[in-house]
Amino acid sequence: MPCTDITEILQIELDSDDRLVYYALHKGSCGGSVGKPSLLKRWVRERPARDILANRPEEFLRRLNLRSDTWEFLHLKHLLAIQSGLRALQGDDTRETASPCEVHSVEHIGDRVRLTAAIRIDLITEAIRACNACGAEQ
Repeated sequence: MPCTDITEILQIELDSDDRLVYYALHKGSCGGSVGKPSLLKRWVRERPARDILANRPEEFLRRLNLRSDTWEFLHLKHLLAIQSGLRALQGDDTRETASPCEVHSVEHIGDRVRLTAAIRIDLITEAIRACNACGAEQ
C-alpha cells in the first residue's frame, strides 16, 4: 500500500564560509527517496548559500536541459526544498505564503552548521505549479 505521508526530511550542512557542503532529502515516513537523496549534489556542493538562493526555477531548468517532466519536477523539488531550508537558516523565511520548511534542529558541529527540517512536499508542489517552469498544468 502506498504511503500517504509525503513529508520529506531535509538535511543541509554549511561550512564557515556559508557554502553548502552536504544535503540530502529523504521521505519522512520510511527514509527512502524519490530519485536520489542528493540529486543536485554536483550542482550545489561548495556553492555559497546566496548563489543557490538566487536561482530562479525557470533559469535553473534551462541550464540543466532535462528531457522529461518527471526529472524536471524532481530537480525543482530538490532546489526549492534546499532554498527553503537555506532561507530558514538565514532567518529570511518571510514570504507571504506558508513555508514548506519546518525546522527540527540547527546544530553547530565544529565549523559547520547542520539544519534538519521537515519539508511539506504539498507546498513545494504548489510552488512548482505556480512557477510553471516544468510545464506542469495549473
